[in-house]
Amino acid sequence: MTEPLGEEQTVWEGESLNIAARVSNGRLTRHYRLTTRHLHYETGGLVSSQEKVLLTEITDVRVTQGLRDRTRNTGTVRVDYKRPSGAWDMAMLDTVEDPARVRELINEMARRARAAAPPEEKASEGPSRRSPSPARRSPAPAPASQDPQHKVSSAINNTDKLVELLNQLGALRQAGILSDEEFEAKKKQLLDRL
Repeated sequence: MTEPLGEEQTVWEGESLNIAARVSNGRLTRHYRLTTRHLHYETGGLVSSQEKVLLTEITDVRVTQGLRDRTRNTGTVRVDYKRPSGAWDMAMLDTVEDPARVRELINEMARRARAAAPPEEKASEGPSRRSPSPARRSPAPAPASQDPQHKVSSAINNTDKLVELLNQLGALRQAGILSDEEFEAKKKQLLDRL
């Protein structure tokens, strides 16, 4: 039996615990919030924007953790979703505390939202779309070479990520963590990716 969602309520709030957030005294901290209907997240570095995703659009939630992340119980939560326009997108919740719990909360709230949604709002692939198991995951979207909209979206996302990384590098240089030479070398590496 599904509980009615009722009024939108906050289920979880978190923020990025990455190095840029720490060395900038919180100026580069990203904030995240999960409600009974949406996932709210911030993108960008010095210039940030706020996004929100309907929980019924979420298709997959994954956690990645490096060795350092595991020792601090932090990690990145990647949320894949399909916009109403049909375009695929993702939200990255960078370096959050207890990422496995966050993944489970997002999956549970997405399941509840899909169960309570009118038929026209329900995700077409159903609950198995959000399974972290590759064997149960739905087929991948069409390759980028076949979808021009995806190419443009990917290019914009890559450019946004590059700008974000450059902003973070600048913050590290201003904080005295990187020397001017180290900053220039890393900046050149990033720009060479274009």
